[in-house]
Amino acid sequence: MNGFFKKNKRALLVLVAIGLLSIGGALAIDLSNFNEGNQLAQILSVEINLLKTWQRSSGLTNNIAYNSKGKEVVLLQGMLSQDLEIYPEKKVTGYYGKLTKSAVLRFQKKHKLPKTGMVDNVTKEKLNKNFLSFLCPEPKVTYPDFFFRKITKTSQALPEDYTPPSLKEISGSVKTIGVNCLRSNVLPYLEKMFNGAQKDGVYLAVTSGYRGHKIQKYLYDYWLRRFGSYALSVVALPGKSEHQLGTTVDLTDASVGYKGVSPRFARGVGAKWLIKHAYEYGFIMSYPEGSRRKTGYRYEPWHWRYVGSKMSNFLHKQGLTFNEALTAKPKPFPRKDLKKGLKLSALAAISVFTGMDGKEHFLIEKNIHKALPIASITKLMTALVASDIYKGDDTVKMSETSLSGKGISGYYSPGDTFFFKDALYALLLASHNEIASAMSEREGVDNFVRLMNKKAVLLGMANTHFFNPTGLDPKAGSDEINQSTVFDIYKLLKYISENRDDIYSILGKKEYRLTDISGNLKVDLHSTDKLLSDGSAVLSVLGGKTGETPRAKTNLAVVSKAPSVGRVVSVVLGSPNNFSDMRNLLKYIKNSFVWQSPSVFPKSDFSE
Repeated sequence: MNGFFKKNKRALLVLVAIGLLSIGGALAIDLSNFNEGNQLAQILSVEINLLKTWQRSSGLTNNIAYNSKGKEVVLLQGMLSQDLEIYPEKKVTGYYGKLTKSAVLRFQKKHKLPKTGMVDNVTKEKLNKNFLSFLCPEPKVTYPDFFFRKITKTSQALPEDYTPPSLKEISGSVKTIGVNCLRSNVLPYLEKMFNGAQKDGVYLAVTSGYRGHKIQKYLYDYWLRRFGSYALSVVALPGKSEHQLGTTVDLTDASVGYKGVSPRFARGVGAKWLIKHAYEYGFIMSYPEGSRRKTGYRYEPWHWRYVGSKMSNFLHKQGLTFNEALTAKPKPFPRKDLKKGLKLSALAAISVFTGMDGKEHFLIEKNIHKALPIASITKLMTALVASDIYKGDDTVKMSETSLSGKGISGYYSPGDTFFFKDALYALLLASHNEIASAMSEREGVDNFVRLMNKKAVLLGMANTHFFNPTGLDPKAGSDEINQSTVFDIYKLLKYISENRDDIYSILGKKEYRLTDISGNLKVDLHSTDKLLSDGSAVLSVLGGKTGETPRAKTNLAVVSKAPSVGRVVSVVLGSPNNFSDMRNLLKYIKNSFVWQSPSVFPKSDFSE
């Protein structure tokens, strides 16, 4: 996480502390049992208090300046103390003096922030973000989604560097004991379950959520040393814990005083309610009573994994755990021997397979809901809206206004007139900005952009907004830039490929001779998508659209043939090299999945 806590032994102990606080799937922990003279116990106590304080206060909330005093300064000093390079003195006094100011300046320098020597808005946001990302890390490499991977003692371990996508700290949404994280797409279902329980007078809380490989290793080693072989039935090996998936929670409730992983929980109202109702919300118990021979673990009434309501209803009716069920693997599914993730320089990426049955299977996800500038990928929507306004033989005329903007190609003159069906090639193949501007003039640019945003809503592109029909960057200092997510762009390109052949067919063309309405050759157009012509992609590219501006970097959305019957739609945004990222993405897809038809099994809410 950008070097925060690196090379710091105490930071590793924080990991242990979090694990001991929310071990879940192991043993009930009471820190009072530690020997008071034990240095490790003292450090754990200090770090746990820091984490609790940070959580209770929702991080740093106020700006802090020189000579400030109080609890928030204590919290600041504790946070800075986690990095010896930043605050080697580690003095937690509650007074913002010279030592604290020097530490803040070092923090600002390290993270390239304005060197104010005070905790201003920018520094405060960075400190909180760093501390939270230590607990809810972002993936450093991208893997196929292991949402439905079976995790058993005999299954292949999850890769050490696997982190599930879109982890979110959940204390603001549900009651938690300690700091806990979960996949953001699972959290709404957990909230619904907590609300359902509360209506029945049951008050649940989460004691453990996501737990990474390192935390699991420390827990496993610790309990193995302390309890020997007994620990094997209560603590999973690193890489073989469902908690690493980010879909699993350990729960407690008010009837047992919110004790974590307590044997009393099985007799409390919370466990009884969950056994009766949790499947209705998509959660299943992984280690039921009397199933140790099958699962390898003792009864854990607190351990619940989200698999989606359709799957959980199926398993509940059959009386099976997820690992027992003969569930089919989605088509395609990750290879069992997959040990390496995909390193992408793009800020966000997605790849989705659609077979002949029309079902979607998400293959690769990276920041799929992160809104980013999309540059000329905008023109996919421009073409879609313009096609609702123009007929093929309608004309598009170049005006002084359309030729006065920035980023024009230089091929056109005022008065040049083209049939709309021909102008589409200039828009989509060569990405000519003046063509986009000219197409928008019939409706008026403002109304045309309004129609673009309206169409985005109709297509379910919830995180997309357009300010212009070209995708060009705005003037310096303006935030009015076209933004979308890879997930939304996937929806747009999928819709076009399935419903608008007049547009989709153009995306697969390598070149086109553009003539005006009189038949005079104006320009030989060439596609900006290099993957169409150079043949370097391991999956044959059927069509695509590029985008590039200084603020957006380079973007690319393509449709390609799948290794089996079907298509793969892939999008990368915010890349230093969109073609390199896309080649690597398509190669990874081909080599990292087994491509075969699935058996029949209930489709989950999060089908791959």
